[in-house]
Amino acid sequence: MKTRKNKVLFVIIIVILFSVYIYFNYFSSVNLLSIDEKYRFLGLNKQNVYGFYGNERLENGLEFNWTSYEALKKVKIEGNKIVIPIFCLKPDIDEEPVTVKISFDNKMVDEFNIKDHSVRYLRYDIIDMGYKMGEFLDVKFEVDKLWSPTEYDLSEDTRELGIGVGNIVFN
Repeated sequence: MKTRKNKVLFVIIIVILFSVYIYFNYFSSVNLLSIDEKYRFLGLNKQNVYGFYGNERLENGLEFNWTSYEALKKVKIEGNKIVIPIFCLKPDIDEEPVTVKISFDNKMVDEFNIKDHSVRYLRYDIIDMGYKMGEFLDVKFEVDKLWSPTEYDLSEDTRELGIGVGNIVFN
């Protein structure tokens, strides 16, 4: 009887350790894998999203994903205006601004420099641009500079980060 309990306990421990390993290696933003690699691992279609790291949250509660040089999200149009929260936490951004280009369906709609750490809520009138409710829209972000928290001795995070992009909403 005692041997059976030991075997069950051993299996439970193995399952827990494997689950922790999978979480930290494939689903946590602590690891170095981008969403692209996580999608490949899971065998999912990555045409709806690429170039982003896993979900994170700012102290103020804003959920976001870091980009690489280029990142894309496909979203369903659910309102007249699209609202995109973005920011950059690059420590020397006031000295070296980050240039951001935003495209909808491969048509550039905006280009600007980020010069501080504040969150911006970009608003674009989608309907005036000729898009229709219910259609899908490819929203692409391109940045000219990446930064890594390790380069600034902020943490041991070696990821190369672009900008933070919050949840895209419509109103």
